[in-house]
Amino acid sequence: MQLNPGQLKNILSKPLSDSPVRIIWLEGKEPLLLQETRDNLLQWAQKSIEHRQLHQIDQSFDWEQLIAENASFGLFDESKIYDLRFIRSTIKNDDITALVQLLEVIDDQKFIIISSDKLEKKTMNLKAFKKLQDFIGIMTFWPMQSRDYPSWIYKFAKQHNLQFEQDTVDWLTSQHEGNLLALQQCLDRIAYTSDKNKTLSITDIKSSTLFQAKYTTFDVVDMAMQGQTVKALQAIQQLKSQGQEPILMLWAFNNGFEALDTYHRKQAQGQSMPWPQFKVFGPRIQIFDRAAKRMNKQQIEAGMHFAGKIDAMIKGLIKFDVWQAMMQLSVMMSQPQSPLVELTTSEAFEDYTQRV
Repeated sequence: MQLNPGQLKNILSKPLSDSPVRIIWLEGKEPLLLQETRDNLLQWAQKSIEHRQLHQIDQSFDWEQLIAENASFGLFDESKIYDLRFIRSTIKNDDITALVQLLEVIDDQKFIIISSDKLEKKTMNLKAFKKLQDFIGIMTFWPMQSRDYPSWIYKFAKQHNLQFEQDTVDWLTSQHEGNLLALQQCLDRIAYTSDKNKTLSITDIKSSTLFQAKYTTFDVVDMAMQGQTVKALQAIQQLKSQGQEPILMLWAFNNGFEALDTYHRKQAQGQSMPWPQFKVFGPRIQIFDRAAKRMNKQQIEAGMHFAGKIDAMIKGLIKFDVWQAMMQLSVMMSQPQSPLVELTTSEAFEDYTQRV
């Protein structure tokens, strides 16, 4: 069943027991909208089901354990929300087959939210996926059109008690067209520094101290891609001191690693790399291209795996300093041969960062 993001309001207005599906798959190339929808669905589902279980689907994820857990439920089995997040870009036939098997044993006390990158056509054409599709709701998030940016800005302003002149909204739209995440970062800085009792003009925004920040999360990734370890670490420290949300920094790194991973897959298939799909344009293409040739597939997958751990740290599921981990992730990208990378990917570190 294909669900339109516009149907979300109607879904959330009813109790979970009235939901037409017990499994919702969120997929697409607009991570901010996907994340907002996932958070809304989780908040809605937790009104009916208290317990939530997060699973990061990486290369080593054990589907059999999850299936067995649900196949052996008893009389007193508890209600549960499964939050399944694909942190690798490739979704295999084995993943889809496992989800079909999970669907066969899952009971009506469970609710599943799956989130992933945009599903590839070859994945959706799998026989197992077509079987799965009859029982789940799929919600696709396409990049937001420029005409929709103003309404999104006004929505953000209302949520944060901000007021903008119309010219300010038009200017913000023109500055961030095609990059919703950068717009969110800009608005976060404005909300942090601006007078809530004043209608903000373009001049007010430009004069904001944090608006004039020297670095962005994308600058950090570009530095790391070019092997500029010290500069990248200094930029991370500056962004941290300015109140940067770690989840936005993590998204930028995740997008970078996923782009490099896709590059290697496309090279192996003799295909060209769709850089714009990853918001990589102009001079940045050369930066990413060189980084892809400098890092092997194993190093890239290690970075994606560690990024998944940082996401769990942000959610409070792993006890570890998020910003320290973010700096380690930067080194994994800038110096993949560094001894620190060996430590981060060691079994000892894996044991240390177990979920609580």
